[in-house]
Amino acid sequence: MNAADFDYIRKLVRDRTGVVLSDDKHYLIESRLSILAKNTGVNSIGALVAQLRLKPFNPLYNLIVEALMT
Repeated sequence: MNAADFDYIRKLVRDRTGVVLSDDKHYLIESRLSILAKNTGVNSIGALVAQLRLKPFNPLYNLIVEALMT
């Protein structure tokens, strides 16, 4: 996961939950989102984030927050 995608995901989680994910959570985020990408038929985390950027009200937002908060 590149730095821009990492920052985008951290901002998404902060905005939706108030939880601040620190820089050292990169591995956790990448691990959980890799599983989510695979389960949703998306090729990569980058492609997952690209879908989020294209559709502001994408149902993936909730799936990502759930994946990272559990």
